[in-house]
Amino acid sequence: MESLEEINLENNGLSDLDIFRMSKSKWKNLRILNLSENRVSDTGCTELSSLEKLSSLHLRANLISWHGVAGFVKKAKLTELEELDFGENEVGNEGAKEIGKDANWRNLKYLNLSSNNISDEGAEAIGKNHTWDKLEELILKDNQIVDSGVYSIVSNSTWKNLRKLDLSLNPLGIDAGIKLGSCTEWTNLEELYLSCSEINEKGASAIASNKAWINLRKLGLSNNSIGDEGAAAIGNSIFLRNLEELDLSGNTIQEEGAIGIGQNLSWESLRKLNLSMNQIGPNGGEVIGRNSSWRNLNELLLFENEIGDKGAISIASNTTWSSLKLLDVEQNGIGDEGGAAFGRNTAWEYLEELVLKDNQIGDQGAIAIGSNKTWRYLKRLNFSKNLVGDEGGIALGKNTAWRNLERLSLAYNKIGDQGAISIARNSCWSNLKEISLASNQIGDQGGMAIVRNTSWKRLRRMSLKSNYLGWKTALALGRNTNWIHLVQAKLSKNRNLTSERICALNTVLLLKISVINLDDHFDTEEE
Repeated sequence: MESLEEINLENNGLSDLDIFRMSKSKWKNLRILNLSENRVSDTGCTELSSLEKLSSLHLRANLISWHGVAGFVKKAKLTELEELDFGENEVGNEGAKEIGKDANWRNLKYLNLSSNNISDEGAEAIGKNHTWDKLEELILKDNQIVDSGVYSIVSNSTWKNLRKLDLSLNPLGIDAGIKLGSCTEWTNLEELYLSCSEINEKGASAIASNKAWINLRKLGLSNNSIGDEGAAAIGNSIFLRNLEELDLSGNTIQEEGAIGIGQNLSWESLRKLNLSMNQIGPNGGEVIGRNSSWRNLNELLLFENEIGDKGAISIASNTTWSSLKLLDVEQNGIGDEGGAAFGRNTAWEYLEELVLKDNQIGDQGAIAIGSNKTWRYLKRLNFSKNLVGDEGGIALGKNTAWRNLERLSLAYNKIGDQGAISIARNSCWSNLKEISLASNQIGDQGGMAIVRNTSWKRLRRMSLKSNYLGWKTALALGRNTNWIHLVQAKLSKNRNLTSERICALNTVLLLKISVINLDDHFDTEEE
């Protein structure tokens, strides 16, 4: 055991007594120790200072207050320490001050103090540390930092190697956003996360104009009250040309801001763009769809933007995004015209997930999508909360291209028995693990066809709740011997189907009763 250098004891219910025994053991050569999600408190934390060769110590989500931190910092030399994680404890300002005083951790590269109730006072102390000249990642997410704490952090001239800064979920405000945008020290910064920080238009514009951050690859600015001015500034920035991931979801971006982003010609490395929960509208969606520079785009999230058929048609017609794997256009007022355009797409050969939930796509759109032969790698299709009837269901059931399909949701549509029968007859979806046909118009004829399917041998979850099923479907399910991996079958809210009636059917079904959900109060997951 003396030669042991690495051990992961995460989530084991360990207490201070266990830590005491560990520190008195022969683990003096231990270099990497993970004690996250245990019950370590101040005494145990202080005791860990005896492990002098540690290079990585993770104590996230324990019961450590500033007293434990103070004891640890004062006793621990730990000259080889590179990673220190105190996230989700009760470090507070006093603990942050003690950490800021450290003069021994000259090799520190990673420091996590997220969710510790640290305000400006504590952040100022962290910012004043000039020992950590190798620091690469600083995580201060979910604290109470406003302005003076940010000023102190930005003013630190020692952290020239900083690659990642996370100040999300702090009430920074506009001035702090502007101050961050004016920082010229962090020329190696690659990741900046400021979600839910209220930096507003001016903060976003300041970040967009920062000449020093040409290496920035990931920028998270969701839920910041950023409108067209800030979005356009980011889209027009000549300094953010190496962006790979951009999150602007949950802001107030409208058509003009979307146009500024859509017309960007420099983000050739962009892999993920999230504009969900904005107000870009049909014209904004149209311009996004016309972009011909994002050749490496993998994920496009436009949930809740009301792009309508016009925006959908433009996006579906894009031939540049040949690497696209995920498209989310949920809740966008898309009808058959837009749905049919998606079905005609032949460019997204590697598409794995398509989210069309909560639109107005009917049978014509579903027929076109069901006829698509390009999406051979499609794994997840969410078509719930649309207007698909039997014709659309029949077309979807006839699809033979989606041999990798794992999850299919058609809940809250208008599919009846004929559509369900066609879906049930599909023998190509041998990898299917989850299917939901909840809240449709399926009776026993369609229900029996579904539960008698012999091809979906990997199925784990199936929902036919809120239809028109009777005891015949339940009996057929009870006799199904092919779905050996099934862990959940939802049949709640169906006519003539009660737990008492099912339990009286036969012993075959009783053997399966543990996976059948008949009582809706157990059924909280949205389809």
